[in-house]
Amino acid sequence: MSNFVEKFRQQKQYIESLAIELKDGGYLDDRNVSKIRDILSKEKINIAIIGQMKYGKSTFINSFIFKREFLPTSSTPMTAALSFIEYGDRDSYEVTFFTQEEFEKMENQDDGVFKESVEKAKSLGRELYRLLGSKKEISATEFEEYVGADGKYTPIVKMLTVKTPNDILKEAVVVDTPGFNDPVESRNEIAFDFIEKADVIILFLYAGRPFDNTDREIIIDKLQKAPAGRLVVVVNKSDMLLEEYGTFERVREYVVSKYTQTIQTQIASPELQKMLLSADIISISSLMALLGRMDMNEIKRDETLKWHFDKYNDEFGGISQTDLLEKSEIKSLENSIEKIVKEDKIKILIDKVKGELISSLKRKNNQLLQEKLEIEQDLENIKNLDEIDEKREIIEKFVDEEFDDIVSMSDLLENLSSNLAKYKEQIIEGIDNNEKELMKQIGKIVNKEGTKKGSESLKDKFREFNIEVKRNIRYYIYGILKDMRNGMIQKIEEIFKDIKEHKLSTKFNIRTSTLEKMKESILSLQIDNITKAVDDIKLSLPSVDTGWFGNSKEEIKDRFFDFSDNYFDSLRESVNIIFNDVNTLLIQKLGVDSELKREFRKALITPLEKSLNEIEAELKKNTNLKEEKETALQEITQEEKLLDEKIKEVERKLQNIAKE
Repeated sequence: MSNFVEKFRQQKQYIESLAIELKDGGYLDDRNVSKIRDILSKEKINIAIIGQMKYGKSTFINSFIFKREFLPTSSTPMTAALSFIEYGDRDSYEVTFFTQEEFEKMENQDDGVFKESVEKAKSLGRELYRLLGSKKEISATEFEEYVGADGKYTPIVKMLTVKTPNDILKEAVVVDTPGFNDPVESRNEIAFDFIEKADVIILFLYAGRPFDNTDREIIIDKLQKAPAGRLVVVVNKSDMLLEEYGTFERVREYVVSKYTQTIQTQIASPELQKMLLSADIISISSLMALLGRMDMNEIKRDETLKWHFDKYNDEFGGISQTDLLEKSEIKSLENSIEKIVKEDKIKILIDKVKGELISSLKRKNNQLLQEKLEIEQDLENIKNLDEIDEKREIIEKFVDEEFDDIVSMSDLLENLSSNLAKYKEQIIEGIDNNEKELMKQIGKIVNKEGTKKGSESLKDKFREFNIEVKRNIRYYIYGILKDMRNGMIQKIEEIFKDIKEHKLSTKFNIRTSTLEKMKESILSLQIDNITKAVDDIKLSLPSVDTGWFGNSKEEIKDRFFDFSDNYFDSLRESVNIIFNDVNTLLIQKLGVDSELKREFRKALITPLEKSLNEIEAELKKNTNLKEEKETALQEITQEEKLLDEKIKEVERKLQNIAKE
């Protein structure tokens, strides 16, 4: 054992030095090396012993490790706790209890076994709920109470951790799983989950009933989750078939035949078939092995064990414990396990280390490939200067010869100004007509309604007319704006049509959606600015809210005639000012030096010219960059070749370690 441990440590050190060498060569990083060290630090292999209940798993462990009846071997599922057996300087035991949720699931089951277990657990009273979800270290004298068939706490124990001095446990953790036909679902799940974590799986079958439905489920469904490792198939209780087949070897031949037939007819995966058919298949009697190793005085004190010993003694015409141990074939199984733990352990760990090393190197290879693709893409993206010259000509012609004509709004401005003048004359004409009508009504209203009431009626007339004039002004002005908007939309559409005809959009990768957004931006800017400017024009029309009461009707009439002359003159003057301001605004927005022209240049021409300059500068720079990229491409290609050789070298070195 000591020689193997020292050799094993040397092999680990070599693997670690290989990882450091790869790191120094730039193939691995600190994280990769740390992960390799973590894998190498795992000096123990998880050995899962699986199989249906009452197939003799616990009896085998008792003979293999404890050399006495230590783990419980009851016929009820209450003893089917997951048992972790690890190395320790002394015997120690720790139980883990079911959680509250797991126990409630057991309560909801209708199975008779569950009811019996739940009722027994509930007899603990308040102590039950104090223990659920907890752990407890127990002594050897309490062992039967917690995991024995009739133990007080057995119904709520989910897992047992046993530590004991045994050399084999320096290299492995042995785990006795619950039987796969355990009616307690949570314990069944624990057994299946551990298969995925196990490094070595020892599958127990019953010689008297090999490959029933549950056995097939374990092999076909559950072992597909088994990790890379070594499977050992144990056909236990083979002594029960000795009368029919005569020898253990013939029993083994029968079981191997059934096993092979099942694998070949019901396993579709070639990889899983290969693993199952390459497994060691060993026929044993774990009970005979236990009786061959136990102290004879302990056998005599146990009525059941003594009965079995006497039975074997009669069947074989007298037999010693040494003979029982030899006939049990337990040595064959122990040798197979020892081979896995000692000889195959390094292979299992190397497989894991190899996976990490090779995957890290391949990730590096993928990085190189990605860099190579990016460089090739960069080379592909380097444009020809002739293409830039063509773009420059297009822009220069557009800007110097066609831009002013395209964006001119002179026709639209002339039409809008004409309409504005027409609308102003219509408003002035309305003012003139209303002035004549009001002058006729002043005398009539005052004579009819009197001084006070007549005065108020006349002021109401003026107020109503004031509102009407303002409404008409806004109506006509916003009519002008509507006409202007429609005209601008049409004009801008023409501009962008010309852009497309000049191939500006395709030559400079200007998408249709971008053109539409640009159009909306220009249009919105112009309309919003003009609308705001019109709103800012104050409609400063005369006020009619001053008090005009007089002492007589004649005095009131005179005052209203004087006011009317001033009011209507002032009103006509205000209308002229307002419409002149709007006309000035339209000239400003749509004239020769219009904001539209400036904004359009800002929105399209300036970015295109800037883009052209940037592309030209970039292409000049890429003249040298192209040479650099081509050199880098050659270097990466060479690095790829070296990395492929390094991967093969690492695989070869790891294979040599495994053979040592």
